[in-house]
Amino acid sequence: MFGCAFMTAETTDTFEWVLETFKKSMRGLESSTIFTDQDQAMNKAIETVRQNSRHKLCLWHLQKNFVSRFGQLKSNEDFKNMFNKCFYGCDSEEEFTACWKNMIQKYGLGEKSWFDRLCELRFKWCPIFSKDIFFTGTLSSQISEVTNRAISFKANKKTLLLECFHIFKATVKRWRSNEKADNYRCRTEKPKTKCKLLKQATKVYTLNLFKDFEEEYDTSMRSYIRDVSNEMMTTG
Repeated sequence: MFGCAFMTAETTDTFEWVLETFKKSMRGLESSTIFTDQDQAMNKAIETVRQNSRHKLCLWHLQKNFVSRFGQLKSNEDFKNMFNKCFYGCDSEEEFTACWKNMIQKYGLGEKSWFDRLCELRFKWCPIFSKDIFFTGTLSSQISEVTNRAISFKANKKTLLLECFHIFKATVKRWRSNEKADNYRCRTEKPKTKCKLLKQATKVYTLNLFKDFEEEYDTSMRSYIRDVSNEMMTTG
């Protein structure tokens, strides 16, 4: 948790004030990317205040809207697989374009305005169109949602603003205490390994990230490459 703001109304003017204030606190620096839901007031404020930041839409929020937009297709596994491939599975812009066009034609979605609008916004949500920016693989505003859930356990609509602030402050204090403990462990503990590659990884990654890297490494080592002759490839 780096910063927060209490807002009385979710209007464009209010969001502009929040973004401008945050920018001043950063001495004019702007983040390279910013993730939000599809709130129009927030989007307009970002276009005005964060012109140097790349605005990305949260995939988690987009996926929440899918069920209401799919209609009868919500029970069609082939359609959902094709749709998910457009979101996550394409390796190039050309592949995305072909996959999306095939999906629209196959399921008669050419006159669905929501799908047309979603395609127009593909540069804001599809990972394949974000290879030119640094965003650490982030695809959603998950950190914000985690904060909301953490606070909602102890707060509700009847909670006074002052009480809500104290709940929020206590939540952030607990998080930062955990972060300090993790930082201390990363400075004092090093995983033991005889693999030179993994030894190098211990100097770069935190303990939690190293565990993820080690798991991926072990998985890759269980794979192997086998040469297939042309004769085998042409038979069938």
